Amino acid sequence: MGRHLRETDVSAVIGLLERWDGDLGWESLRGACKQALSMTASRQTLARNHAIADAFHAAKRRLKEVDNNRTPMPGSLRMAGARIRRLESEVSQLREANRILMERFVKWQYNAYARGLLEQDLDRALPAIDRGRTLPVGRS
Repeated sequence: MGRHLRETDVSAVIGLLERWDGDLGWESLRGACKQALSMTASRQTLARNHAIADAFHAAKRRLKEVDNNRTPMPGSLRMAGARIRRLESEVSQLREANRILMERFVKWQYNAYARGLLEQDLDRALPAIDRGRTLPVGRS
């Protein structure tokens, strides 16, 4: 029979789960608890504790998101080098586009200030388009 968990045990297990990397299951968590914390607890004891169960499920979600966001590895160094060069070029182009847009924004900001426009004037929603009332060109 597994022992009751003390508050320090719960905190230590939650710390393990927050740093967990790799496949996660109740049995692997039990093994990690035994190895890292010298603590033997049954799966049921760990799962019955709400804080540990919540941390366990949060770690599972985090690990699943990490798996879904991993980029595929190129097959060779040549392909990896080409991909790096392409991405660096794209980053450079995006930085230049961002710089141009920031300059334009500063001009617009100054011109709005010079004409007495307030921030709420600039943040006002666009008018809705009523396509049903539009008349064809040349008709009145």
